[in-house]
Amino acid sequence: MTNVTILFHVSIRAERREDLVDALSVVAALSGEEDLCLAYDIYTTDRSKTDLVVVQTWETREGYETHNRLGYVGALFDRFENDLLEPVRRTILCPASEIASL
Repeated sequence: MTNVTILFHVSIRAERREDLVDALSVVAALSGEEDLCLAYDIYTTDRSKTDLVVVQTWETREGYETHNRLGYVGALFDRFENDLLEPVRRTILCPASEIASL
């Protein structure tokens, strides 16, 4: 199986977006120290002052799932839960030739 890429679409109150970007930057740095994390990038969009897209690439699905069980990941969600405009949307990507592996 090839790497797994996960997209997160986050809509947060505009006045809290920079705080979330700062917190995500810390999580990205910590994630980058994990053995199976290949990339962790944070993007803003040109269409909204409330939206962010987080793109994570992991060597394996198991590496991603292990990452999600770490305390700092849950703490991030807890900290900003009341500032979200809608639930975070997660999309797991893989090559079409490997669709059965999802």
